[in-house]
Parts: sequence; C-alpha cells; structure tokens
Amino acid sequence: MNSFNSAKTCYIDCSFIKELTMYPEIKYDEQILLDRINSTTPADLDRALNAEKASFGDFLSLLSPLAAGELPRMRERARKFRLSHFGRVARLYAPIYFSNFCVNNCVYCGFRHSNHFPRRRLSIEETLAEAAILKKWGLDNVLIIAGEDKQTCSMDYLVPLIRELKKEFSYVSIELAPMTEEEYRTLFEAGAHGVSLYQETYDRPLYAELHPSGPKRDYDNRIHAPALAARAGFYNVGVGALLGLHNWRSEAVSVAGHALSIKKHYWRTRNQFSFPRITPMEGGYQIPHPVTQDELEQMMLAFRIYFPESDIFISTRERHAFRMSLIQTCATHISAGSKVAPGAYVESEKTGDKDLGQFTVMDDHSVENVVRSLRAINMEPVFKDWDPILGV
Repeated sequence: MNSFNSAKTCYIDCSFIKELTMYPEIKYDEQILLDRINSTTPADLDRALNAEKASFGDFLSLLSPLAAGELPRMRERARKFRLSHFGRVARLYAPIYFSNFCVNNCVYCGFRHSNHFPRRRLSIEETLAEAAILKKWGLDNVLIIAGEDKQTCSMDYLVPLIRELKKEFSYVSIELAPMTEEEYRTLFEAGAHGVSLYQETYDRPLYAELHPSGPKRDYDNRIHAPALAARAGFYNVGVGALLGLHNWRSEAVSVAGHALSIKKHYWRTRNQFSFPRITPMEGGYQIPHPVTQDELEQMMLAFRIYFPESDIFISTRERHAFRMSLIQTCATHISAGSKVAPGAYVESEKTGDKDLGQFTVMDDHSVENVVRSLRAINMEPVFKDWDPILGV
C-alpha cells in the first residue's frame, strides 16, 4: 500500500486506483485525494452509477462535483439498493439524553465544559421515566446519550440502567465517551448491542484546535475505540464526522475508510452511519465549512451505493420533508419525537415546552405524525425489528 508524506495528511490509505483495503493507521495526502475526486470524468461517473458492486474508485466518483449535477440518477441508483436490501421498511428510534455534564471543551458544542448553563444528570429512575414515555409512544429502539464525564456517567450507573432498559426495549444502543474493551464488553453483556462514536473530524491538526482540553483531546484514543467495541461483541458500530468542521468530501472518505477497517477486522459487526450537520447552538460557534442540503444528500446517496447493506440513520437535525425524501432513497432509520436535553420528555409532557439541548432540533414532529408521513409515502414504519432467539 502507498502512503504519502505530507504536512496535510488525513486518515486513510490513498492507493485508490485499485480496489483497496484501508487501515486507520495509514494516511493519505488530502490534496491527492481531492485531485482524484475532482478529476472524475463522465465515463467514471457512468461506471459508478451502473456497477453492480461499486469499487472504492466508484465511491470517489460519486463524491465528485460532477456527481453533484447528477443527483436524480444517484437517487434512483441508491433507491434500488435500498429496496433490494431493506424493502420499504423505516425503522424508528429516539434518543434519551440523561446527562449534559461534560469535561471536554469542544469549541463547537453546547455541552462544552466552559459553557455556563444549568447542568443535570438524571437518576436511573428519572431516565427510566423518560424511557417510559418513548415506550408509550410505541418506540422500541432507544439510544442513550450523555456528555463525556466518567464521574456522572460511570459503569455503576450505566450497567443497571441498560439492564432495566433492556427489559422494556428490544434494542438499546449507546453514544457515550470512548471506553476500554472491558467496559464495552460489560455494557454489551448488560444488553447494549449498538454503539456510535463520532470522530468529529479526521483532520488531526484541526481536531487538536477544536478540542483544546479534556480527555477528548486524545485523537488516537477516540479513533480506536469503535474497534474495541466491535472486539467486545457489539453487533452494530457506527462511526462518523460532524459535518461542517472540515471539507465534507475528505471527511466522507475518512469515514468510509474507518468503517471498512473495522469491518475487515471484525466481520461479524455491522457498519452503520449517521451524517450530522453542525447546527447553531448556544455560544455562537461560526461553522467554518457549511454543508448544504444537496451536499449532504450526495454524500448519503454515495454511502448507500457503496455500502448497500449498512444501516444509515437520519436524525431530527434535518427538516421533516428532507428526512421523508432520504428515507426513500438511502436512510434506513429515522428518529421521531426527539428531545435533546436531560429530562425533556417528562418536562414536555407536563408543560409542552421545547428543550434547550445539545443541538437545534429541525423536525419536532411527534412520533404519530412521523408515522403518518411515512405511510403517506408508502413506507412501512417499524418500531421493533428483531427479537432474541434462544437467549442470544
């Protein structure tokens, strides 16, 4: 494999002329990569859109500026893969934020340590009360999320919480601070079977600039943690970047490389993807590389074509009509009724107030309304997509 020495290096291998196997420890020269993407020809794009199994070179072509002018063709191709592997099913889920304490100082995040606002960590009983509302709405897939603080988000808290949640929900996943393999295995055995951990940006110098203090400043610890979760037995492992911090095409290739590396070494683990665009939040962070709706769609369509069997999530960061479009072509999972602050479900039931959370919610439709919208476009909303067999 080739690697390139450059002051501006990103995360994966750049021997993209051949179908390649990528490893996180191998870097590429970002400009060489972008030159390859930008040099995509009409013939390259036609090949990518007609391939039965897209190559890595095809994936790069699908990310190109040339492909941006062919979104209708990309939608049609992605739709075929989505229907072939997932039918018209749309799986619903919702997050539960149980703590907004955080020891990190990520400059773009509303939860950052230096941002002064009322902090809260729900008790296990309070978190279960939040979960009971989601269950009342019919949801059976829950994602638990917290700011990164090992004191307020300890194993002594997480293990009994997950065990209790697993009694009521068929699927529990986590989006928490990086852990050791042993910690991941403990949570897996408690009943959590999915994990998401976003690198935020794969550009190492930018990463250091955006994370000036706190454990999250350790780039390597974060980037290797998803593989530890896979080794610990997690069925589904999600990686991603926070879009808007860096060039989205570079980030897309790094996300793909990261996922392929995990899949190569831990083939039983399924890749899953989410593509969060940074949104306005308290503190006034100015987004350096805004990603348009069309650019986000292009990226998601490219991932569906290159990763035809992987789950793709679309959250309430995006507007309702856009989410309804994406669920037909590339996304498989869609959140509904989401609140992004600790205790917000219970509070909204009492007062109807909207929450002040980690990011701006762009689709505040209820679960009932999301279900209605899905059925209106001939999609089948599914609240529960699997059951354990023989105690597995």
